[in-house]
Amino acid sequence: MIENNNKSLILYIFLFIGTMFSSFYLSGFNLENISYYSIAIVFLIAILKNPSRGVAIIALAAVTPIFTKIGFVRVHIVDIIAISTLIPLLIIKNLKKEKFLAPSILIVNLLFLIVIIASLLNAIYFKAAIKEIIQFIFMAFAYPLLIFNSVGSIKEVNKMLDIMSSGTALLGLMVLIYSLANQAGGGLYFMGLHKNGLGSLMVLPLPYLFLKVIHSKNKRWLFFMILNVIGLIFSMSRGAWLGGFVGVIFVAILLNKKEAVGLILCIGLVFATFFTFFTSSDFKDASTKTNTLEIRMVEWRKATWAFLERPILGWGYASFSSGNIYEIDGENTVTTDPHNFIFRFSAELGLVGLSVFLSMILYIIYKAKKAINRELNEETKYTIMALLGCIVAYLTHGLLDVFWVGGRGTLFWIFVSLLFTIIEKPNFIKSQSNNNQLEIV
Repeated sequence: MIENNNKSLILYIFLFIGTMFSSFYLSGFNLENISYYSIAIVFLIAILKNPSRGVAIIALAAVTPIFTKIGFVRVHIVDIIAISTLIPLLIIKNLKKEKFLAPSILIVNLLFLIVIIASLLNAIYFKAAIKEIIQFIFMAFAYPLLIFNSVGSIKEVNKMLDIMSSGTALLGLMVLIYSLANQAGGGLYFMGLHKNGLGSLMVLPLPYLFLKVIHSKNKRWLFFMILNVIGLIFSMSRGAWLGGFVGVIFVAILLNKKEAVGLILCIGLVFATFFTFFTSSDFKDASTKTNTLEIRMVEWRKATWAFLERPILGWGYASFSSGNIYEIDGENTVTTDPHNFIFRFSAELGLVGLSVFLSMILYIIYKAKKAINRELNEETKYTIMALLGCIVAYLTHGLLDVFWVGGRGTLFWIFVSLLFTIIEKPNFIKSQSNNNQLEIV
């Protein structure tokens, strides 16, 4: 597809080299940056030959905890690969005068982007706000555009989900080996990834694996699900634990099948067994102590006071990062991330921003539920159920942990993009009369 158009290929290579050297200029010409771009170039050789293979590679990279820094922005390796795939896709579509389609979720995302940009008027921690806005633009716009225009069938969607969930299962196995080698004491970091970030990776695919076990005859998915649950345990993120169980229970309710109840009990048994017999006393103490919840309740009170001080547009996007000092309620107060997206967005974006954000989430759930109630083939309906369960699991996790910080929302937005691709592309749901998709020429 791409190799047949010399103009687009030359322009793409020029843009990729320009981006690469800009990164070196901002972050330094070092071995780490060279290795990341070497990996990206190897992936791109495959992408240039087969764009659908490219999005599969993105799926694998999405669950690989490898990051680099470009300037002051922390970038996941998958973002480098994805933007390198999106650019040639845009160029080719325009050179061939083809319509570039976009899912309707971009309209709501645009409203949220306007609100967070408006919040910069109040931002105190301006650098952090700019960094998070850049990451939101990439996650909430680039991924939906790329996936919506690249993925062409429900089988490709399931291929991406299979790759991602297999990747997190492998990550769970690595976490298990690492934890047992270190006397299962647990820790805040694994492969440079904070336990909350690890929890985010492990919790998102779990409802999909849960559904895969029920409807697949291949027993490897049960093994992968168990590995995923083990990785979730050793993340020590109680918010992720809660999110995982809520996600699978949500899918079980949608399925309304007896097998689902037995599988939930199986997950509970695996969790209880590994937590009881394969973790150290230090791990158990760290995982069951209540002081972290007490600390978060203090931050929730600070966020509430902050909201009451500036209830319309808040204190600016990303303003509640660690170490910031604000005058709240007449006193200088040090704030950190509230580890709850409701409190965070109410404090940072005020009532306007929180309302738009909740509208975005409700729109995602509404579109998914509406699609589930339609006349669909079994594979499509179950995939929508699984994706919705994954999103519910991540949102539940976000009630007790950080949300979209440091690029952790990448996998979430890939799942949202896949969901809207199924729902709104005409070749996915034949009976749909109004696709609600945008056309970008």
